[in-house]
Amino acid sequence: MHSRYRNFIQTKTMGELMVQENIYEEATRKERTRIAGELDTLLQTFLSASMQLGVAADSLPSDSPVKPRLDRILQIMDEGTKVGLKRIQSWLSQQPPKRKLESRLYLSGEVTAQEKKIIEAALRECLGRVFGPSGAAAKLGIAQATLESKIRSLKINKKRFKA
Repeated sequence: MHSRYRNFIQTKTMGELMVQENIYEEATRKERTRIAGELDTLLQTFLSASMQLGVAADSLPSDSPVKPRLDRILQIMDEGTKVGLKRIQSWLSQQPPKRKLESRLYLSGEVTAQEKKIIEAALRECLGRVFGPSGAAAKLGIAQATLESKIRSLKINKKRFKA
């Protein structure tokens, strides 16, 4: 029983949490990559438009009253494109945000419920006894003080298992 308990706790608290976190991070990374691709396409279109506008501005006579305005617009478009590309690259290199606490609490609740079932099963087998070689702590392979602490925190009435 004790190795099952230890394996369960290690699996649930470390393994499954890490697997779920990795799945979440991978999905977030894929979504960021997809959005960055769309933004990159948009920036490329913007860059193409600014290049065409540049060609049109170059064909104007140098004394045209519109030329200084077009030059300024082209400068703004160029700066905007450069900033946009840097932000996309920065955004892609960032780590995804950590999952919200609520989802972890839900999983934590599942782990707690399973932990409570395992402890109650051990107490039932040991007739409510926690200490000693035939007690639930020995059966579960954990320290007696740890089991007592878990019994209190999980609000388990160990007396109901006594014969």
